[in-house]
Amino acid sequence: MANGHAYVVQKDNAENASGFEYHVWVNGKVVKITVTQKEAADWAIDKGYPVHVARVRFTGLPDFDNPNHWREYP
Repeated sequence: MANGHAYVVQKDNAENASGFEYHVWVNGKVVKITVTQKEAADWAIDKGYPVHVARVRFTGLPDFDNPNHWREYP
């Protein structure tokens, strides 16, 4: 896993109106949970992290070392 990078992962959440929430992972830990992907990515950018967003929905623990699972956030 690349240290110092933030990874935004979508998870199901029935309590949220959209049915999803977004977790920001840094150094193997969830450091922020938001309602939108943009909010999660913008938070990470504000903290100075390069941001990567999952290409597919959360299906277990994210594979941070597989570049095919991630795209860079603009």
